[in-house]
Amino acid sequence: MDAVRHEQAARLLRDTRLPAQSIAARLGYADPRALRRAFQRWTGHTPDTYRKSAVPAENG
Repeated sequence: MDAVRHEQAARLLRDTRLPAQSIAARLGYADPRALRRAFQRWTGHTPDTYRKSAVPAENG
């Protein structure tokens, strides 16, 4: 389950402008802080830091 959430969170942060609260809700977290803690545990980076440094995937 964590691996799926990690992949989905990374994709949503990289490829969308959804706020962290919306991403957290889509992934089943009741609170964006829980997503932040989990994402930092998975990657060593906060969602905001990851989003700023991620290169969006190409469409097509």
